[in-house]
Amino acid sequence: MERKTPRVRRRLLVMCVIIFTILLICVGANTGPTRFVTVTEGTNIAATLSPDRKTIIMDLQETLWAMPIGGGAAKRLTDPFLEPARPDWSPQGDAVAFQSFKGGTFHIWLMKPDGTGLRQLTEGHGDDREPRFSPDGKKVAFSSDRAFKGSYDIWVADVETGKLAQWTSDPADEFEPAWAPDGAEIAFVSGTGGTGTSIQAVRASGGNRSIISAPEGGRLNSPSWSPDGKKIAYSQMTGNKTRLMVSGHPAGTADDVFPFPATWLSDNEILYTGNGKILRTTLESGETKTIPFHAKFELNRRPYKHRQPDFDSTTPHQVKGILSPALSPDGRRIVFEALNQLWLMEIGGKPQQL
Repeated sequence: MERKTPRVRRRLLVMCVIIFTILLICVGANTGPTRFVTVTEGTNIAATLSPDRKTIIMDLQETLWAMPIGGGAAKRLTDPFLEPARPDWSPQGDAVAFQSFKGGTFHIWLMKPDGTGLRQLTEGHGDDREPRFSPDGKKVAFSSDRAFKGSYDIWVADVETGKLAQWTSDPADEFEPAWAPDGAEIAFVSGTGGTGTSIQAVRASGGNRSIISAPEGGRLNSPSWSPDGKKIAYSQMTGNKTRLMVSGHPAGTADDVFPFPATWLSDNEILYTGNGKILRTTLESGETKTIPFHAKFELNRRPYKHRQPDFDSTTPHQVKGILSPALSPDGRRIVFEALNQLWLMEIGGKPQQL
């Protein structure tokens, strides 16, 4: 094999440096000024609260953010290419579970509350979604179609080993699990096609019990047990409104509650998301307060020359779109669609409008 002399190697190195510098200049020349956009609302935000009740982690624009419970600036925790959603804080406060679409399939991931220590908990060809920690923090319940029988079931993963256990196997879709405070059973939504018609509960040993059913034409989502285990909060869509419900009774004033689990601050106060905001509602009084936030996004847009369309010109223009051309049986003519009209053309001739 030919060996390159030091002089040749130096020349190659210099050439590489020059080419790299030119590329940097070109990229820099094509990059516009960095712009920042600050948002104070979001659509379909999911939020989870730290066990010490000091910090909220929410998903916003395919990114996880942390902010104080009292509101304020949100700090970005994850890379948007991770596409994380539906965060859930462990009861011990040392980990956050979430679903991620990285790789083109939903799987359950774990991270530390500061966004470091990313670890994929589940893998495979099925979709794994909606993680919820068990009360002891040793297991994560989630919904998955990994059984490949045409519907979602409730599964449980061991945080330490990743070992899986299937808790439900009904032909209906079973999704959005929520552990009871004592860890003995899991509440979940049951329905078809992602439309929840009832909330049920199952024990590890099996056997479902029905907790609540949706009204006619209604849809249920995201159950969450109260700390004493006596009540369940969930969202209920009826018509064009979605309300926060607690054991069959409406709570709060929001009418566009997002379909994600609420966090119980106490047996009488709930934190949840809706109407573009993070909200907290006192059940006895019905008082609802907003927890304000602002998140800053960086936008890097390359400048480009805007096209100036000329709609007033009467001069002929080349047709840009020709659709569905079909050749005649004798191969001499073509019929096609252009400018919302049908045209017939002899091969080599001019098209005639039909």
